[in-house]
This record gives sequence, C-alpha cells and structure tokens, in this order.
Amino acid sequence: MKLKFATATAIALAMTTGAFAQSNQAPINQDGDLNEAIVTQTGSSNQAGSLSSAGWWMNQVGDSNKLVVLQDGNNNNIGTTNNMGGVGTTNSYNGVPAAQRPAGPVWTRNNGIDQAGNFNELIITQSGDRNGIGAVNQRSSNNATALTNRLTITQAGVAGTSHQGVADVFQNNTGGAANIASITQTGGANQAGSKVYVLTQDGTGNNVDLTQNGLRNVVTYATQIGTDNGLTVLQTGGSSNWVGDASQDGTKNSASVTQTGTGNAVASLVQNNAAGGIAGNSATLSFSGDYNGVGTFTGNAAILNLGLATVNQLGDSNLVTYSVAGDSNLFAFSQTGDGNKATGTVTGDSNQVAVLQTGNNNNAPFIQNGSNNNLSVSQ
Repeated sequence: MKLKFATATAIALAMTTGAFAQSNQAPINQDGDLNEAIVTQTGSSNQAGSLSSAGWWMNQVGDSNKLVVLQDGNNNNIGTTNNMGGVGTTNSYNGVPAAQRPAGPVWTRNNGIDQAGNFNELIITQSGDRNGIGAVNQRSSNNATALTNRLTITQAGVAGTSHQGVADVFQNNTGGAANIASITQTGGANQAGSKVYVLTQDGTGNNVDLTQNGLRNVVTYATQIGTDNGLTVLQTGGSSNWVGDASQDGTKNSASVTQTGTGNAVASLVQNNAAGGIAGNSATLSFSGDYNGVGTFTGNAAILNLGLATVNQLGDSNLVTYSVAGDSNLFAFSQTGDGNKATGTVTGDSNQVAVLQTGNNNNAPFIQNGSNNNLSVSQ
C-alpha cells in the first residue's frame, strides 16, 4: 500500500479539533491502490483542499481507494475559491426563477476532489451552516467488473436557517455496474435554501438519490447518460423548491420527483430511450400543496403549447404517473414513440394538466376531483 499526504509519505489522516479551530487547510494526494484517507475539521472557515491551486488538491489515483471528509461548523468548504458558504461568485443562476433563488453567494463550478480509478468510494459529511462543496470528480480509468464510483454527501444544517451548496458532481464509469450518488441537504431557509448546481453521471448503472429539506432548495442540472439510469428527487418541508433541467439518455430510465409545500416546480424532465431497444422511460411525480408548477396555461391548458413544468419522453414504453393534492397546480406531459401512457389523479381546485401523445399506443386516464380544474389531452 502506498500512502501520500501532500507530497510526503505519511499516514493519510488530517485532523483539526477544538471548539475554536478555524481557517485550516488539508490538501491530500494519494497515488496507488487500497489507499484510505480521513479528514476531520471542526470549527469555522475550514478548507479541505487548497485555495491557491488551479488544479485538484484532494487527489486519489488508483483502485479501491476510499476518502472520508468530515467538517463540523459553519462556513466550511471543500475545493472552493472563498470561505463564507459560497462556492465561487462568478456564475449566474442560469434560469432559476427569482422566487426560487437562494440568497447569498452564487454556486459555481470550481476545484474539489478527484478520484481516478475503479471501485473507489467517497463520503462527505458537513454539519452546520453555509457549508459548500466546489466539485467532485470520480472517474474509472479502465473497464470495471464490479461496483465503482460510490458517493455519499450529507450536508446537515439547522432547520429554517441553513444554506448549503454542492456545485458540481461528475461520475464516469466506462465498465459495468453502478455509479451511485446519494446527496442529502437539510435545513433550507427562507431566502437562503440549499442548492445542487450540476450533477452528471456518465455510464453505466447510474443511480441518484437526492433529498432536500426546507425552503427555496434548488437542483439546477441533473444529467444521466446510458445505461440503466435512475433518478430520485425528494424536496419536502417547505416552499419554492425547484428542479430545473433533469435529463436521462439511456435504456431503462426511471425518475421519481416528490415535492411538498407551496410554489414548487419541476421545469423540465426529459427521458430519451429512442434507441434503447428495451422497455424504458418511466416517471412518477407527486405533489402536495398549492401553486406547484407555477405558470399560466389556462383555457384548455392553453391548447397544448406546453412549455411549463414539462415531462418529455421519447420512446420506448413511456409511462408517466402523476398525483396532486392541492389547488392551482399546473403540469404538462409530452410523449413521443412507443407505449405512451400518462395517468393522473388530481384532488383540489383550479388545477391544470396538458397531455400531448404522438405515435403508437396512446393512453391517458386522468381523474380530477374538485372545482375549476382544466385538462387537455391530444393524441
């Protein structure tokens, strides 16, 4: 086993303890197989990784490596360009509506953690307020035959007051099986929710489980590319939560989005299995509360121009299951290619649904219970 800490050979353990510890840095570089590193930092304004480097400064190169980063306190960051809970300050929110934008610094893509090799595992836990992760890059160097690229991120804050951020997660697996990413953020606050800016998985198993609790939480981009893609997004316990652009391009493609509260939205979910050859594309959407989807529509769901809060499925079996409990919720579904079935249950008043199905075996059973509800189906 070969262990490297920075550029010297040493046990890969960096610890900062004490109630008042702050402004510590922990760069790590390990080259070889079966390496393990744990970084523990307590206090405020600590940095795992180097502020001064233009490259990755938490590196593991080789197979079967494991990295654990534990930060307990406020304004702690991993691979970022500043300290106060902001992951950079240069990029805009790229289309996030003003109602859903967290206050404070803008999350952007910067340096962070790099794991190159097969069967690697990364665990990050941040407890406190205004903590951030600049970037995580996990990539398989050659064909894997077992699980590779496992990632668990937990950002635990105080309910109603915390502001957490993950700027960029990228997982690449060129062999077989897994790519598993689990991200949990708690404590989103009014005017200052948590955010996941970019999340990308590139082949093969691909599985994302993303949970956000509180107000004004945002997932800007979530992309999965071949083969067995699975995406679960759970946003609960607040209002003005937002999923911007979620896309799956592969074979089986399954997605589940659950939002509870008021003024939540899924701007776009695209599932593409046009070249898959096996049954694929299923989306389950569940909403509890009022004014979810945001929008306008009106008048027979605005005669199917769609555009707002749209789920778009391209071949093969295509199934959308939609359930809503609340008032003034607006959603649209577009299905092109083979099986095509959109089923929904809506309970409440002034809800609107638009369904456009093109080609093959179209089916759109919908139930609406309440007053002034609006449904348009085109097949």
